[in-house]
Amino acid sequence: MVSIETLIAIALSIIAAWLIFEASRDIKKVIYNGVVGLVAMFVLDVLGAGIPINIVTVIIVALTGLFGLAAIIVLHFLGIMF
Repeated sequence: MVSIETLIAIALSIIAAWLIFEASRDIKKVIYNGVVGLVAMFVLDVLGAGIPINIVTVIIVALTGLFGLAAIIVLHFLGIMF
């Protein structure tokens, strides 16, 4: 069963992705931000930051980029989720 925190995180990520997309109106910028976020997440994993790489975190970071990665890091280190 999916926890309420996971559903909230996914909903917030979708809203953030929509806001980013609407603000930029340029799909290249959104794709670039997502790729940069995914690369940064991989680098953090290699450095041993302890952020789990699973389907939820990958989707959040792919849609929201560095903003989503920052949110995941904060939530992880506060012990709220991930």
